Amino acid sequence: MIQIRAMQPDEIVPVSELLCACYRWLGLVEGFTAAEVEFLLRERGTAATVERESARETYLVAVDEGCLVGMTSFRRNEITKLYVDPQLHRRGIGRQLFAQAATHIAGQGFADVCLGTLGTSTMPFYETMGMRVAGRKQVRLGSGPTREVQLMKLRFE
Repeated sequence: MIQIRAMQPDEIVPVSELLCACYRWLGLVEGFTAAEVEFLLRERGTAATVERESARETYLVAVDEGCLVGMTSFRRNEITKLYVDPQLHRRGIGRQLFAQAATHIAGQGFADVCLGTLGTSTMPFYETMGMRVAGRKQVRLGSGPTREVQLMKLRFE
């Protein structure tokens, strides 16, 4: 049974390792260059980054029988990360993480939840969660070309 709870300080390194595995998977699925994947690993996936960000964002982890299988982070009404071990996709872990993040955000009095998704591979998941594209912007991963980010939003009823 999956347990969703606040990340503990001793889980910073395992969360970093999970993020790096997910960035490698995302790079393959979205066709990122080696330099773009390296940028994500070096700038977004390190334990130091997780530690720094978790001081200003809420980090939740999904744990199954003592193993870290997913994570999400959010600040105010924005989900900044939501990743599940690529070997465990389509098992409802992402749904549970999204639901917990949305519940926390709604509980803080926000009228909606938003996020930016890099590429198109994750859009069907977020659309299933009720999110809709609200805009687009261009981002650069390191020195690579710009890539489009879909800005998605879900308004709470």
